[in-house]
Formats: sequence, structure tokens, C-alpha cells
Amino acid sequence: ESNGEETYKRQRETPPKISLGNVIEWYDFSLYGYFAVAIAATFFPNLNPFISLLATFAVFGAGFLARPLGAFVFGHLGDKVGRHYAMNLSIAMMGLATLGMAFLPGFSTIGILAPILLVILRMLQGLSAGGQFGNLLTITTEDENYRLKGLNIGIAYAVSVIGFLLAAFVSVIAIKLTPDSLQEYAW
Repeated sequence: ESNGEETYKRQRETPPKISLGNVIEWYDFSLYGYFAVAIAATFFPNLNPFISLLATFAVFGAGFLARPLGAFVFGHLGDKVGRHYAMNLSIAMMGLATLGMAFLPGFSTIGILAPILLVILRMLQGLSAGGQFGNLLTITTEDENYRLKGLNIGIAYAVSVIGFLLAAFVSVIAIKLTPDSLQEYAW
């Protein structure tokens, strides 16, 4: 009986710490949407700001289109190499793509190459978002130490909202605290 008690105590009832990667993924992914107007002006300068904004949202959508492919690629990688490895690789890829976007010169500097690179980086973000979430859910359901699997999966899904909220908070702070002369670089 004491052996059964020890097993019960070893089983985790708290959500997996790996769910924090989901916060990071969705923070990076949603930040683009919050800065859509600034991104439109930087990468799609046009006489009509509406057309520039549409192009920006098309690139935003390209990231969502890449998610299923990322789920397949990183799901396969998780089966072959390991789920934690695949998930961590996808999180690192998201961070690198976001960092690349932060330092990407605009249209006025490198011309048509700027929006092309933006699309590529956005697609990499989509691939990584698709790969991270699938592996997170699989790890959570396969780990025998998680006793409350349904709750843990629910928490893993729900923490993505934290990433969205954090990105909204950071974007408001960046826009409010950045002088008008530097608004082009605030994003």
C-alpha cells in the first residue's frame, strides 16, 4: 500500500512546464498582427494605405497556412528524433524568425527583397507554431506521470491566450512610449 501512495505522490497534478513554450510561440506569432499598420507602412509602401494593410494581412495569413505543414514536419521529427527535441526546435525557430523580423530592413532600404523576406520569416513562424503545439499536446497525453491529462491539455491550450495578451500589452507600451519620430521602428 505504501508503494501505491508513493506512485500517487510522484504523479504530477500540475500542468506541464512545457506549456510556457506555447506562451512564447503565440506571443511571437500574434505580435505581428498588433503591429500590422506599422508593418504595412514599412514593407508595403503604397499610395493607398488600405492596399498596404491588405498585403500585410495576407502575409499574416501565410503564417497560418504554414501551420499544418509545420504540424506534419515537426510531428514526423518528433516520432523519429523525440518530441521534446522537435518541440524545442520549433520554439527556437519561432524565436529566430521573430528576431529576423525585428532586424529586417524595410522596403525603402532593400526594396522588393524586404516583403519577400518578411513572407519567408512569417512562414517559418507558422511552421514552428504548428510543430510546437502538436508536440506539446502529444507529450502531455503520453507522459504517464501526468495524472490529470484532460486538465493538462486544457491548460496547454488555454495558455496560448497569455501569449496574445502579453503581445497586446507589449505593443501598447511600445507604441505609447515611442516618440512619433521613431514609430516606424517601434514594431
